[in-house]
Amino acid sequence: MATILNEYGTPYSNPQRYAHASEYDRRRGVTYPVKTEDIDKLISPWDSRRLRSLSSRLYTNVGVIKGAVDQKADYSVGEAFLPAYVGESDFADGKQIASFMRKVWYPNCNVKGQPFDWHKTLELASVAIDRDGDQFWIKIVGEDGFPRLQVVPAHRVGDGPDGSGRVSSGKFKDFKISDGVIVYKSGKPAAYRVLTGDLRISETFEDIEAANVIHIFNPDFAEQTRGIPAFSHALMDISACLASTEDERIRQQIISRLHLTVFNESGGPDLDDPMNSIQNPTTDSSFVMQNIPGGVVYMQAGSGEKMEQVKHDSPGDMWENFQDRMIRMSLAPCWPYSIWKGAGQGTDARAEIVKGRRFVLKRQRDLRRAALSAFSFAYSVFQKAGRVPLLDNPFAWSFSKPPRLSVDDGRESKMEVDEWRAGLRNTDEITEARGLTEEEFYTKRAHSVALRKVIARQVSQDVSESSGFEIEVEDREMAMLTANEMGNDTQDTSDQIIQPNQNDEDS
Repeated sequence: MATILNEYGTPYSNPQRYAHASEYDRRRGVTYPVKTEDIDKLISPWDSRRLRSLSSRLYTNVGVIKGAVDQKADYSVGEAFLPAYVGESDFADGKQIASFMRKVWYPNCNVKGQPFDWHKTLELASVAIDRDGDQFWIKIVGEDGFPRLQVVPAHRVGDGPDGSGRVSSGKFKDFKISDGVIVYKSGKPAAYRVLTGDLRISETFEDIEAANVIHIFNPDFAEQTRGIPAFSHALMDISACLASTEDERIRQQIISRLHLTVFNESGGPDLDDPMNSIQNPTTDSSFVMQNIPGGVVYMQAGSGEKMEQVKHDSPGDMWENFQDRMIRMSLAPCWPYSIWKGAGQGTDARAEIVKGRRFVLKRQRDLRRAALSAFSFAYSVFQKAGRVPLLDNPFAWSFSKPPRLSVDDGRESKMEVDEWRAGLRNTDEITEARGLTEEEFYTKRAHSVALRKVIARQVSQDVSESSGFEIEVEDREMAMLTANEMGNDTQDTSDQIIQPNQNDEDS
């Protein structure tokens, strides 16, 4: 028995599929073809270039996007990422190495020099993950034996002339290459192709082994080899917002130049009125009122005369709400919307702050992997040169984190003090988040206390000699840690035995 088929080859008698989204019927609306390929094939290198280009343009021109990306980088890095050795032995050597790296390597870790120090390099890496999808650090040892990092932007890594997906020559011949990443059969990167010439030609390149490259990105798919801009899901929405804003700006400029609309029978000004004159009568004539700046439009009326004032009643709430919706959808996977535009309620604001903390923690996790690899590379170079001691566990390093994103800084500071008193937080966790190691903090604190006591002693002696009175400025008078600070001569009677009064015995 023959079966009647529709135009798609599906029998009319087939029942509806259990999963409605699997139905392929254009009469039901927009349909999408089935594509079950790896993400590197679904998003081709050319598509990735277009995404990066548009994302970079929008980051440069849309304040909300740039602000969100920069805020995320600032909260993720700050003045932290200071090294701390967490090995089980060689504690003193670890502190010595941490101090050396901070003072010597941190300011000079980037081949470009200042202002591209350690913190700025990390901040730019965070921005690149959101804006471009990824970034690359190449480990370099200069002729002076100093280890440095060369930052390679995402658009400088690509297939080059080998657009067929296979390396045609060199050490990695016949290896698979995908958007500049040369991989083994297992998918592990073997090398990265850095384009060194004109990107429009892409014929000059250098294949650098993966051991010498730090690839910084946050994959969304298990098979992914390159990063995707964080706003790829909403680039069209942001583009529409930008285009709409440009059109609205032009419209506002036009309306701002208009002041009055006059309706009369002639559709023009009264030429007999001495206050009016014709400007440029030999060319395109336009009527201008001398006593009022330009911006009066004349319209012909059916009967009678009237005058209307031009009102600025747009773009209005509908336009504003649509813009906000587009921005909210754009920021949703990347950064809390209310940090840019407050929610207005404390509970909602705190909920959004918690989301922001999670975004920051995830970004710090990505940056920590890159930071540990770069730090270990630099340490190994310095150790081979004999400038720092050898550790039992050279990879046992951790990095401090900046203060948590907070809706109430006072409450967070009080919480830190309470946790410190309860023993749940160490001093170094508080000081390193503010850009100081624990040793530096105590050194500065000790110098401050010593200076305070020296000045108090000197002033006491000078005033005593000039006045003839014995004056002593006590340390508690210089800095009272509590409101009821007690003097040194006050005796503590809490552990003394109180002798009974003789009269009490008699009674």
